[in-house]
Amino acid sequence: MKNKVVLVVTLLFLISSTALAATFSDVQENHWAYHEITDLSEADIIGGFQDGTFKPERAVSRAQAAALIGRAYKLNIEDIENPGFTDINENTTGYRYIAKLTELGIFNKAERFNPHQAMTRGQMAKILVESFNLSGSSMKKFSDLQEGGEVASYASTLFKAGITTGTSNVTFSPNTPVLRANMAVFLYRTMEFLQEHPDGYAGVDDGEPSTLEREILRLVNVERSKAGLQPLIFKPEMQFLANIKSKDMADNNYFDHNSPTYGRPAEMVAYFGYPWTYVGENIAAGYTTAQAVVTGWMESPGHRDNILHEGYTHIGIGHYEGGYYGHYYTQLFMRE
Repeated sequence: MKNKVVLVVTLLFLISSTALAATFSDVQENHWAYHEITDLSEADIIGGFQDGTFKPERAVSRAQAAALIGRAYKLNIEDIENPGFTDINENTTGYRYIAKLTELGIFNKAERFNPHQAMTRGQMAKILVESFNLSGSSMKKFSDLQEGGEVASYASTLFKAGITTGTSNVTFSPNTPVLRANMAVFLYRTMEFLQEHPDGYAGVDDGEPSTLEREILRLVNVERSKAGLQPLIFKPEMQFLANIKSKDMADNNYFDHNSPTYGRPAEMVAYFGYPWTYVGENIAAGYTTAQAVVTGWMESPGHRDNILHEGYTHIGIGHYEGGYYGHYYTQLFMRE
């Protein structure tokens, strides 16, 4: 097991870049990563080239990534040990940061470091999680990551912390090089996350229903029993998605089956990497008790049809307190 240490991250770099002139000639205010690049540059964490450009689409090398992480930490690199890599020396870009991060167990000791090799997204995930002592996990699935594997674990933590969402709805692309603009955004989001969560813990999506959500299921199954139907069973993954949908409605001030963030129910299921296509959804808002919301659904023909649909076998129920209506509810139904 690698030695883990808790390092103090300097978070005061998050200055407002809205009033700053563009730092680099190729990163204008309409560039998607303008604010992150500008703020990191003003904090002397990330730099550009002598011609005044940033080259946001150029890949980040492993040595450059080490320097970025080290500057963000404001690591003490005065007293370092030789990391033992045969392909770097004191003249190598980021050498002292590489040495210190290797000493701390962030980089593995090996014969070669490959300083000029492009940093991949899989490597980036590992370095961010281990360097900043991030923890937590999401139930998000990436189709190109081995379930239960090391990279999947790192990607899950970053997704839960809001640092990355993947390269598509279902892919993480672990072997794709990280571009300079991407690295700036990942690093910025990491440090922004640590401002709100100094312990680095992002939480865990375990799919466990709350007392209120369990009561809603009980009442739903009472209605199904009256109709001679089999009871619905909680499915953790659907529970996870239902809670996300309820929170999304509150956060984005809408009440609709079509989420501006995730699309319609089947699209949302696909977004999080699940293969189900036979899904249905009930939503509600404003009710303060389980009985009230279930009664409301049962008095609405369309919602009642979902609750009493004989084809559904599993359910997820999400309740979120907050937003304009105070309480938001989502039921996601599926057949397994």
